[in-house]
Amino acid sequence: MTKDIFLNGKPYIDLDISAQLYSYTKTKTWNQTIRISAEMTEEVDPKLLYDALMLIKPRFPSFFVKFYEDFFWKRFQAVSDEECQNVVEKEKEICRPIDTENDSRPLFRVLYSGSRISFETFHGVTDGRGAIVFLKNLIAAYLTLSGIEIPKENEVLDWNESPKAEELEDTFIKNYDPKGKRLSRSGKAVYQYKPESEDGKLHAVQGRFFVDEIKALSKEQGATITEYLTAVYIYSFYKNLDSPRKSKPITIEVPMDIRRFYNSVSLRNSSLYANITIEPAKFEYTFEDILKQTKKQFKEGIEPTIIQENVNVNVHDSVMPLARYSPSFLKKPFIKLAFILYGERLFTSPLSNLGVVQVPKEMENHIKYIYAVIGKTYKNRIYATVSSFKSTMLVTFSSTGTENPIAQTYFSFLEDKGINLIKETL
Repeated sequence: MTKDIFLNGKPYIDLDISAQLYSYTKTKTWNQTIRISAEMTEEVDPKLLYDALMLIKPRFPSFFVKFYEDFFWKRFQAVSDEECQNVVEKEKEICRPIDTENDSRPLFRVLYSGSRISFETFHGVTDGRGAIVFLKNLIAAYLTLSGIEIPKENEVLDWNESPKAEELEDTFIKNYDPKGKRLSRSGKAVYQYKPESEDGKLHAVQGRFFVDEIKALSKEQGATITEYLTAVYIYSFYKNLDSPRKSKPITIEVPMDIRRFYNSVSLRNSSLYANITIEPAKFEYTFEDILKQTKKQFKEGIEPTIIQENVNVNVHDSVMPLARYSPSFLKKPFIKLAFILYGERLFTSPLSNLGVVQVPKEMENHIKYIYAVIGKTYKNRIYATVSSFKSTMLVTFSSTGTENPIAQTYFSFLEDKGINLIKETL
């Protein structure tokens, strides 16, 4: 461990704003876990995968961490090489909770199964964008050790370089305006989907189709791909309601990567959320009605002033003197209460579009596709992700239900619109 591992002369790093929330609301049996997977063209060599992981370790210090708690705050502490020995595992279960309480290993795991490589991490460490960058570099190192030269481009970093300060910054703290207006946290409780049968495990189903097909379909409606796929998701919930006129609002939470708004290259959590809502009790919707509402609310959500107000409200409470200097054990109940009041009760399900995943051309022929899975959350029971790699788009649903009628409705809708789908249970 180098003395300046976190560029501040200390072997620990303060939690970012999102990490504080995830860290103080986790339990012994639940914490927010996300997965990014790559389906390779050849079977994975686990020994080579471990060597690749250790090769990139010095370049990604904010990932190789475990919890450290002092009197005032939890922090992330660097782990040693020895503490990484059992991080690479044969896959057993999708997004099982990361052991944050009794394990000295870093707060992630690298899994392999046949030709698949998966990176699963506690969400406090990073968001979907940061996880993709990490997996890209892990695969690039793996291929490099296989004898394939990979150029340092498309977010494949130079592993011989020291970490850069801007990669470790908290995007929220850096761009917080203490005198600026703050977005209101108020909101109504919304419809919560409850599967008919659950077995405690996470189940995932995926649909794969050509990017050009969905792009053409979205363009016909004057919508972006994200707007269109979000509207289909809302419509899928709407069509599965038993009594629409008695239903609470349906709200889909769509993460927005704020790095692009602030020219940030941080590898830590840098996501805000746009909530897209319809109210079945007030109106009988067609898909076109839902799409119209979705487009309108998306445009409102990405206004620079709204984003700044959202950043301000996320930071404000944590930097108040009362919060900063309260003992750690007193912070937990207040953060947990805020999470219950202003967290998952305000949205039905997240839909995270990770966008187009680009890698150096030398890597492309060795990867079939890349996709994400959202692990179980505190209250919600179904989750969706979207990603694109080369010519393929992938929509992946994960749920605690043994059946997934929402996903079935979603895929059937796209097929009825002429999209050629390949469906697979993961």
